[in-house]
Amino acid sequence: MQIELGAMTGDEPAERVDAERDRRPTGRQELRAQRGSVLAAFAVATGAFAQHPTYDVYLLGDIEGQPAIPAALNESGIVVGTAGIAVGRERAFRWEQGQLRPLRGRDGNVRTMAYDINEIGLIVGQADGRASVWRGPGQRVEFGEGEFVAINDTGTIVGYPSVARFRSEAYVIGGGPSRIIAPPFAIACLVTGINNEREVVGVHLCDIQFGTGSFVWSGSGFNFVSDCREPFSRRINDINDLGQYVVWDGRAEIGLLFERNGDWQVVGQGVEPLGLNNQGEVVGYRVDDGIPGHRGVIWSEAGLIDLNTRVLPGRWVIEQAIDVNDRGMVIASGRRIDDRTRELGFLLVPNPIEYRLGLGDLPPVAGRPVEFFLVGATPRRDQYLFAGVDGLGSAAIPFLNVTLDVRRPFLLGAVEAGDDGRTIIVTTLPRSMRDKAGLFQVAEFDATTNPLALDVQ
Repeated sequence: MQIELGAMTGDEPAERVDAERDRRPTGRQELRAQRGSVLAAFAVATGAFAQHPTYDVYLLGDIEGQPAIPAALNESGIVVGTAGIAVGRERAFRWEQGQLRPLRGRDGNVRTMAYDINEIGLIVGQADGRASVWRGPGQRVEFGEGEFVAINDTGTIVGYPSVARFRSEAYVIGGGPSRIIAPPFAIACLVTGINNEREVVGVHLCDIQFGTGSFVWSGSGFNFVSDCREPFSRRINDINDLGQYVVWDGRAEIGLLFERNGDWQVVGQGVEPLGLNNQGEVVGYRVDDGIPGHRGVIWSEAGLIDLNTRVLPGRWVIEQAIDVNDRGMVIASGRRIDDRTRELGFLLVPNPIEYRLGLGDLPPVAGRPVEFFLVGATPRRDQYLFAGVDGLGSAAIPFLNVTLDVRRPFLLGAVEAGDDGRTIIVTTLPRSMRDKAGLFQVAEFDATTNPLALDVQ
């Protein structure tokens, strides 16, 4: 959202707020010192500003010396997946707050694999070829031959009647009548996700030439996104509760986000999207020319971000972002910088975006438009931009229940933050600020941003 504030044409500020004065020193030298530390965090390109958080990286760990690779997570940040001990002896796991626990089968040596988890912590997978649900590390319920591959928050489960490589049909149980999912002419059916509306997405194989197609299934039948008779056709990898789904178009080598009504937008060229949340954030990986291996990425309407630029550099390479929950937590796989031979599993936890003010691409020139960006605000709350030329101080603003760091501030204008807590503020600085050391600060009720020091030309 971009809102143009009314231009101020007079030489004096249009509104001045009376405040108790602070006797600390003022002057350009003090403000310039502050400016260096404040503006260092706000390197912004034209018309853009910092919109993606940084992440803390949690290594999931090993089971019997083998790395735990994640498959799914829920809103509580509980992660499930499988560690590859050996072919036929894989170990399912559950990770929560740094504690990695194996999920057992009938005895300690059987093959177990975990594929999905829902909000109440039910985990689905298989144990030695038997479809299984775990209620916790030591609580497993067995349902017969086959495997469960997906579960939603209502307890609806998608499974297969066997663990064979080629399975022409899947089934849905729970949350309504049990149904068979059998794409016509398919010799294999691979389910990739289910949402809380009981919509199932997947890929089907039609012939031995490995032509693949994609489908969205609901109780009313199939919606085929691509024809499996076409090689390198579109592949659906996940669906959210809004009916949005992510697609890899193998022919065009492009990632896409589709709406339920058929509208779509590009996620990225060379980007395979693997998962998405109900906020419309998409995660996956990208292959870049000149950079060996994959690069884990996250996409939103703000743009595509390489996750390696949002974590502490020097230790890990995030190669694939596998899924993301509504809290913005991302499960991923990657490797150590100093050991590229072992694939590792990670949980990336976003750091909160601070309530901060920064300068856009327009220089601060008195009498001309100046662009500021704001992040971390309370969504849909009015934001008040203050300025002053008398340096740091202490100014009480009773109607906002805040105290500013700007001595003798005047109000430049007010805008409403967007649904994402961000906005761009465009205002015209009064001519009285020319050749002054200006100090700018934004406030909402009960909160203020950093003070931003700028030399006004």
